[in-house]
Amino acid sequence: MNGLLRVGALCALVGLSACYLPEVRPEKIAMVQPNVTTSDQVVQLFGLPTSELNVAGGTKIFLYYRGEFGRTFEQNVPFYNLVYADYDTRTYDYFIFNREGVLQSYSIPNFAAEAKVPNPGS
Repeated sequence: MNGLLRVGALCALVGLSACYLPEVRPEKIAMVQPNVTTSDQVVQLFGLPTSELNVAGGTKIFLYYRGEFGRTFEQNVPFYNLVYADYDTRTYDYFIFNREGVLQSYSIPNFAAEAKVPNPGS
């Protein structure tokens, strides 16, 4: 029984660690500069992207989605929102990099809202 409790606690710890999202602070947002910041620096500041797109010509797009923030109870509970179909009302935060991995353009409305600053993105 004692071993089963240890396994359960370990599984819970691993499950919770998978939910970790780095805190977005105004200082981190201020460090993002077009034509200066690299893709590695963005990953260091905001964590791994939710999705990564490779576009023709070597352009790379990082998409970040933090849908669990700013949602209503009905939008978070599965099958509770069967009538309205408004599960996904938030946009992605995105960063666009050239083939050298240097930031060209970005828009981070959700990161900015979380840090309580205006969206500095283009």
